[in-house]
Amino acid sequence: MDHAPYDRMWATWIAESAGPGIDALLRSDTDRLPPGLQEPGCWTLVLLSATRAGQQRTTQPEPVWAGTDDQLAASRTVIVRVDRDPLPGLRAVEHLIDLSGADASRAGEILREALHRLGIATATAAEPPAPGHPATPDPGSPHPAPFPADRPVLCRLPPADRTFVGRDDLLARIHRSLVADTAPAGPRGVCLWGLGGVGKTSLALEYAHRFHHYYETIWWVRAETAADLRADLADLAAELGVRGDPDMPVMLRELLHVLARSQDVLLILDNAEPDAQLREVWPHSSGVHLLITSRQPDWADLLRARDRMEVPLPSESAATDMLLAASEGPPAREARAAAAAIAEQLGRLPLALSHVAAYVRQSGTTLQQFDELLGTSRARLLTRYRPDPASHPVALTWELSLRRSDQETPGARELMKLCATLAPDDIPRRMLHEHASAVSGALTPVLGDALAFDAAVRSLVKYSLVKAAPDSLQLHRLVQDAVLADLDAEEAAGWLADAAALVLAALPQHVDDPDQWPDCDRLTTHAAVLVARAARLPAAGLAAGTSHAVRARISVLALRCGEYQLERGNFSTADALFQTAVDLARETSGGSSASFITAAARHALARYRLADLPAARSTAESAVAACSEGTDTAAQILAFHTLSRVLVEFSELDEAYRHAEHAHHLLRDAPASTVMAVGEGTPMVERTLAVIQWRRGDYRDAVRWIRSADAHWDAAGARRPRFEPMELAFAELLGDQDLIRAVGERAERSIDELEQQVGPDHRDLVGRKQLAAEAAVLLGQHAKARRLLQECVEGLRRSHGPEHPSTAWAERSLGSVLCRAGDRAEGLSLLRHALAVYESDYGAAHPYAAEGMASLGAAELACGLRDEAERHLREAWRINELAYGPVHPKLAFVFDDLAALLAEGDPRSAEAAALAARAAAIRADA
Repeated sequence: MDHAPYDRMWATWIAESAGPGIDALLRSDTDRLPPGLQEPGCWTLVLLSATRAGQQRTTQPEPVWAGTDDQLAASRTVIVRVDRDPLPGLRAVEHLIDLSGADASRAGEILREALHRLGIATATAAEPPAPGHPATPDPGSPHPAPFPADRPVLCRLPPADRTFVGRDDLLARIHRSLVADTAPAGPRGVCLWGLGGVGKTSLALEYAHRFHHYYETIWWVRAETAADLRADLADLAAELGVRGDPDMPVMLRELLHVLARSQDVLLILDNAEPDAQLREVWPHSSGVHLLITSRQPDWADLLRARDRMEVPLPSESAATDMLLAASEGPPAREARAAAAAIAEQLGRLPLALSHVAAYVRQSGTTLQQFDELLGTSRARLLTRYRPDPASHPVALTWELSLRRSDQETPGARELMKLCATLAPDDIPRRMLHEHASAVSGALTPVLGDALAFDAAVRSLVKYSLVKAAPDSLQLHRLVQDAVLADLDAEEAAGWLADAAALVLAALPQHVDDPDQWPDCDRLTTHAAVLVARAARLPAAGLAAGTSHAVRARISVLALRCGEYQLERGNFSTADALFQTAVDLARETSGGSSASFITAAARHALARYRLADLPAARSTAESAVAACSEGTDTAAQILAFHTLSRVLVEFSELDEAYRHAEHAHHLLRDAPASTVMAVGEGTPMVERTLAVIQWRRGDYRDAVRWIRSADAHWDAAGARRPRFEPMELAFAELLGDQDLIRAVGERAERSIDELEQQVGPDHRDLVGRKQLAAEAAVLLGQHAKARRLLQECVEGLRRSHGPEHPSTAWAERSLGSVLCRAGDRAEGLSLLRHALAVYESDYGAAHPYAAEGMASLGAAELACGLRDEAERHLREAWRINELAYGPVHPKLAFVFDDLAALLAEGDPRSAEAAALAARAAAIRADA
């Protein structure tokens, strides 16, 4: 039973090679046995080839015929397998003749021995059937029949690619379209399209070598130019006996007539374009299979959609295996790791990987050594290395496409240079079009004109230089490298300046607005690439004006992106960006410029968030020191306010208040434009003043500043931070349960909405959860508090790390809750770790350390550890009184716990009574 030309060839060969004793051989093109073959003495040979297996895409193969297993056994059926196929269950078949992999001589022996053993044939020697014998198949077939695995008869193919691995899914798709599927009218064809170097040619070559036995004629045609196309087809015409004719069109027409009468022909058109030259030689015979490679995807009027296949980059494992194939001996773990790293650096581009494999073989280096070389010499390897005299460097692969694209569409090459300067992925089309004025030179009108911009994009897409989505462009990193390698230093710096201006223009003004964060995320990815490129600019060789313009623009870009990363809680990333902004601002504008002061103040704030307090103080003090009478007001406000916030952490509250008050005076006298520009408006400074006064114990003044800040926020209609932490502290001090409940409910209501806006680990969300948890503790809702605080601790450990003071603060609260809930071991462990963090970061005598001691002492008291509790509570008393004076509210809680401890040991303790009286007096004063 056979279904395809290849199967018919095997049927013919089997019939001629089976030997004497075959009384009849009938043929069927269906899955059912012909009538009469169930009679005694009849055997059926079922042919199973890759044609058949290629149609089966299920996990378990379908039966090779329509009967049941019992019928198969009763029908005296023999399966003849002629290819290695993916049907492992055939090993269990009783009568199986396996010819796969055997040459003609050995296959004949296997076939005759098996038939003789089954009693089907009477001899094992091959004897030609008698003339007119009914076993003689297809009288019109050549005699003797060729061994199918020895095909093709006429073939011109390049050697197989020794580094080819994987791609089995694509090979199966090609096979189904060309061989297994129902034939469309005219020739069967498949176009493999994609980026230059992605492996289209290697894939077509692998298909031709792997499935050569399906074809009598295979011919490789170079189709990149009209001259190559015609020359290779002329060679084919000569091989097929077409009369040579000086008139090329006449000869080609005759070739098409010959092909129209041919069967089992595979033409591979390498690097073709769907142009008029190709249409002239397009065959119109169902016996001709066309396999086309092209950088252009637009073959809609010549091929079905299912037959136009984009060739993707290979998988990470396949790319790694390509490189390991070049190594001698079994791959060691180190070699595999190096191969994976190389593949990642090269974007898994097969052409580049094959060059690496050749380099490793030719130079005798290891993959580990090449990995080190690639880090410093990638551009040179792309533009210079040739595996052999007949090949070209990788970068040259795209040069012709770039040239053609630019010739067809003005501005296409300039657009490619701009895109190559940015990150290779997710380049926002809207940024390029809507902010065209930020770009200088001839590209501006192209970007600004919607039709011209789309035309330039279409031209680059046409040659597979970029991929285009409705809102973005993408290019391969090696295409990017090749474009940049072609620029001299001055031109590269110019494009860098334009790209920085473009990203700056597109960045949202309000990076604290969560609705703007998706856009900020996209743009800061490109900004990070530009900042890194600026760091690699040559120190010499650039015009002075170019160098200054680029560095000044990158300084502003780094500052803006740092502000966004700071808002998102990515403090380390923000710290590095601000450091770049500070260095470039000092270099381009001087150490007393507004740009330097602004960058230094922001840098101090990032270090403050990282809990690197000495560095934060030093940087903030340098920003304040750079201020003078003529300094930009907005920069001064930012510098003095930042230093004030840092000094609060050192508990230097008088100095902190002085600097914050100075910033407030500057804001009061500044025009509205300055207040908007500084981003540290009046209510933010007033909030800092309120915090300072709260920590000093001056509640009346703290409330005054809070009310003033609220009024400013209300007047501006702005989203504002609330003062619930201080409000909750008041309520706790005064024992106001209603106020505690109100604060907790407000905090809980905002959690879900805030999590959707800022994400699960953002400091604002953690702050709301901490506030709700503290309120729950005071209301005796310990299970709720425990759940919320565990979420806070986990989030802060992810975002800030386990040794950050913010993490320690949440651990301190959770530890207290756990001790109240009876989980004393874990609770005390968290409290002790929090105290250790405070003492390490702030010093053992800092008020923050005193807060940790007070919490630990209270927990130890609850756990019956009286001596440890008394020691920690008395030390917290000493530190707080020294820092804040004898009547600060923080002392009331320490006095409460210490009085309870002393009264527990001696109900008549005079010290306990005195401490309780002092706590009551502090509350009354509050």
